[in-house]
Amino acid sequence: MGVIRDGGARVAAPGYGAGMTSKETEPLIASEADLVARTGYPGQTPVEDWLGELCELADWFERDGDETCFHITMCRYPPSAQYTVQLSYPFPLAALEEEAERAEMYFRGAIHAASLADGESIGDPALEDDVTSELATDVLGADPEDLVAVLGETWVRMDFDVDRDDRGETIYAWFVPSGDRMVGLGVGADALHVVPLLGSDAEGFEVGELPEPTVSLWWAGEWTGGVPQEDPAGTLASLRQAIAMVAGSPAGTSPSGSNDHEVRLSTKNLLLAGIDLDFEVKRGGSKRGTLSVSEGGLLWRPAGAHRRRGRAKSGIKISWSQFADWAES
Repeated sequence: MGVIRDGGARVAAPGYGAGMTSKETEPLIASEADLVARTGYPGQTPVEDWLGELCELADWFERDGDETCFHITMCRYPPSAQYTVQLSYPFPLAALEEEAERAEMYFRGAIHAASLADGESIGDPALEDDVTSELATDVLGADPEDLVAVLGETWVRMDFDVDRDDRGETIYAWFVPSGDRMVGLGVGADALHVVPLLGSDAEGFEVGELPEPTVSLWWAGEWTGGVPQEDPAGTLASLRQAIAMVAGSPAGTSPSGSNDHEVRLSTKNLLLAGIDLDFEVKRGGSKRGTLSVSEGGLLWRPAGAHRRRGRAKSGIKISWSQFADWAES
């Protein structure tokens, strides 16, 4: 067996030596002294120096453990992230090397997930400040076009009070669909969180406290021979399934792949003195915005500008006189 996660730490599972390669048949690490001897590093912190070479993104280390186990927490800031390794003696050196590689992937995931908080949307790379490419390439290891197909529409970034999951792991950025699907997507260092949204347009929206991780990133599962068993395609497939289970497919999604825009009409505030009309405009199932037509003129609200609280773009308003001058110019 490989290593298993236990309370956020990595703990060597019984029978680790089964099926080992020739490299793994080297003498097991039975104590701190054995580990120091095997690393071959001089000085007062040989283990930390050796791990620092394997996990270059770790800024410092915090040691614990006793004669029964090796225990170390690798730390980084910014962003604030910790990765704890706990291996019961005896264990093969390869187990610790694998954990150092996992820690490097974890910190890299934290860095890229935190950077998504600077974006405005995912799902439409043509939009300004859209971070679809960053989420796909840097976090998921996938093709941006494949991620666009999974998301099905534009998702806008939102700020929620919940910034950790039930493991205590940081959720660095939240996104919600610009359409009507009541679902939120949170991005952590090693997992995605697909959760139902609570609330309403009038009261605002929120997510449940301390959600469980929904989809583990491809490198966070089991490894065999120092290589992850999963791949990015598996992560994307799991994400698609999770979104469908929570929220279904976006309304108006057309399987034909037509380039025509989908325009829906709704009425509100009907008065004898005038009529206001709202045109919801979508393309390829992705909402582009809403065009409001009234006696005063036209108002274009980009997706996410009015529907949900959070960082939103302002609308573009033009009077009928201005519109006529533009049309006739």
